[in-house]
Amino acid sequence: MRSARFPLHFPVQYRRLGETAWRQGITENISCSGLLFRAEESLPVEADLEVRLELPAVAAPGRAEVVCRGRVVRTVAPSEDSPWLGAAITIEAYDFLAMPR
Repeated sequence: MRSARFPLHFPVQYRRLGETAWRQGITENISCSGLLFRAEESLPVEADLEVRLELPAVAAPGRAEVVCRGRVVRTVAPSEDSPWLGAAITIEAYDFLAMPR
């Protein structure tokens, strides 16, 4: 069964494993097993990525940053709603990092 997806739009930083430079994108939707984000560049299917996104405070003061490792499982063409390319990744591991208030 497919995980529920939530249409959340957060800035995201990503890079291919082994790269040092972070690139920018924005999430389109997120589930417990993966996320779809849009970026200016095309990413190949099977590319291993590190992804960072900041979550807003919900139940407690402060913010949290999530750092994920994942793999691109499909790509999405630009659309009328988004001129950027999309990459859907499956999340293989993640950590929550506390951020200063």
